[in-house]
Amino acid sequence: MTSFLRVFACVILTALTAASRPAEAAGEAATMPVALPPAIRMVACAPGAFSPPAAPTLRPIAAQVRHLDRAEITFHGGLTPDGGIQVEGRGGEFVFRKKSHSNGQFTIDLEGPGDKVGISLAEGAVTLTRGRRRVVLSTGSLNERELDAARVLLADSGAVRLARIAAAAVQESEDDSAAAVSLLIGDALVGMLSGDVGAPGRVARHLARRGRAGLRRAATTDCYGEWERRVLGASYDWESCARPFSVWNPIRNVCAFRWTLQVESYWFTFLSCTGFNSF
Repeated sequence: MTSFLRVFACVILTALTAASRPAEAAGEAATMPVALPPAIRMVACAPGAFSPPAAPTLRPIAAQVRHLDRAEITFHGGLTPDGGIQVEGRGGEFVFRKKSHSNGQFTIDLEGPGDKVGISLAEGAVTLTRGRRRVVLSTGSLNERELDAARVLLADSGAVRLARIAAAAVQESEDDSAAAVSLLIGDALVGMLSGDVGAPGRVARHLARRGRAGLRRAATTDCYGEWERRVLGASYDWESCARPFSVWNPIRNVCAFRWTLQVESYWFTFLSCTGFNSF
């Protein structure tokens, strides 16, 4: 099974990188191939099959603050000493903390009353921690036993429950700020790991909804336009990858991990491009 997943993922990644967007997308977004970040090499593909993109240049910034009224969360964002981006959100008894890197890898800390969950998405693995318990999932060779262990770990987590409530409120508000997007990308992963197999697809469609409808912001910047095109492409890739498999097939979750790494890398580049003006 592991060998099959490796071969399958390599074929999918190679085909999707070369493929153009479906005819239903308008303009440049309909033909732009997706540039996959290096962390998407989640299986043992041939060496040299992927060329890492140039790292974005981070602009010096002051810490940024944004309050999302619908979710009643205040976000603080800024750069970390190692060149990453950290976003922290607080609302009531809920705390969301996310540290991101240019290759799409990130860590999330969720805190609620008497509960704390840590999630780390890196090349090849997702690590979950809660108290003294720890679960590691291989993103290239998932099986139901690993997924069941993750669901059990998160099943009664108050921190996860508060995170999902906050993300649902943000999505309903249709807030497109970078702070909101950071929480939604995290929710796609948290939802999938806690048993909501439809979470990545819903977030993918939400982030790409304006591009699919051919809508553009008034005074759209080049930074936003590039972000929009990439997120739209990632949503089509998600659908192409996941469509052949039932919601119960572990390979569908490999597609979700790949989509998460893509959009997280694009989000990092977007913020780097705007200098946090989109926060």
